[in-house]
Amino acid sequence: MRAEELDNFSEGELLAKANGCFIQAENLDRQLARNDSERLRLLLEAQFYLTAVTRKRDERVARRDFWMEVAVIALIGAEILLSIIFGILAIREGREQAKVLDHMDQSASATADAMKAARDSLKLLADDQAKSLGILQQEQADRARKPKFALYLGNVPIGNATIHLAARGEEEPSVRFDLTLKNEGEAQANDSELHLLVPDGVFINCSVLPPLREYEPSKPGTRGFTYEVPVMPAGKTLRINTEIMAPKGSPPFKVTFTIVTAQLKTVVPMDSLTVLPPK
Repeated sequence: MRAEELDNFSEGELLAKANGCFIQAENLDRQLARNDSERLRLLLEAQFYLTAVTRKRDERVARRDFWMEVAVIALIGAEILLSIIFGILAIREGREQAKVLDHMDQSASATADAMKAARDSLKLLADDQAKSLGILQQEQADRARKPKFALYLGNVPIGNATIHLAARGEEEPSVRFDLTLKNEGEAQANDSELHLLVPDGVFINCSVLPPLREYEPSKPGTRGFTYEVPVMPAGKTLRINTEIMAPKGSPPFKVTFTIVTAQLKTVVPMDSLTVLPPK
């Protein structure tokens, strides 16, 4: 199926397809079929349909908000126009009264009051319009905010960091260290999944995060680890206790990090950590 063909399906049809994929994946678990790659494919296909449903819903909400904004602006414009018309009529009436009752101070004072009231009304309407437009702009800015993940080793971005394995007697070389995951965006990040890709034979453990079922990488000779990341408000940091263990004689390698969250609707790469074995 091509991506543009999803526009021909309704939200109900897309949800039905996603549910079908979830059911097939659950049937694999019930049958104890150790086909992780097929289950991952079904879950990714279900996420593909759910992403299309979210996009359709966002488009519908955007169209609704657009027409609501048009209606509000039109209403404000009509109020301003009516105020101008009534103001002009009031001014004309005041001038006619001034001509007829030129020597009556009371009528002159009433005309001045009417003109002042018209000006005050126009000012209030203009202030209301500016306030309404400001609220609409703020709502649009809030919808545009997104989370942004960054990964550090100490204060060093993960892509610039290097770590050394240490040999302990007959044990395989290993190292323990702390990583810092930060949400540097302007919006809260909902539940996410942190994926780690290492060479086959390398073991890695992030003890703070709940582990999920290891995913099967598409690249031969590699091994994948997946961990659940909790909700992270904007500006929140999460310290991750990490351990890496590699077979003796392993060459230098990299640990590649990616993160997946439904809000960003894509897999976000987070660079790689360089690991050097003992000399």
